Amino acid sequence: MVTAESRFNHAADQSSKCEPVSLRSFAVSTGLSLGLLRKFCNQGRIIGARKHVLTKQWWIYPPAKIVPSQLRW
Repeated sequence: MVTAESRFNHAADQSSKCEPVSLRSFAVSTGLSLGLLRKFCNQGRIIGARKHVLTKQWWIYPPAKIVPSQLRW
């Protein structure tokens, strides 16, 4: 049986999974350089990347994905 308390706990768990990660932390976790990730953010190649309005810092919201560039023949 689903109670109001269990729904609340589930909602709290879901909201904790949506915490943004700084670009620096994302760089450390992926093993890519900060400059390369900043370039990808400016190009729009990271799904889930948003630029903070006031600080102009990039934040990554999960689930984030890096879109591969098109292959050139």
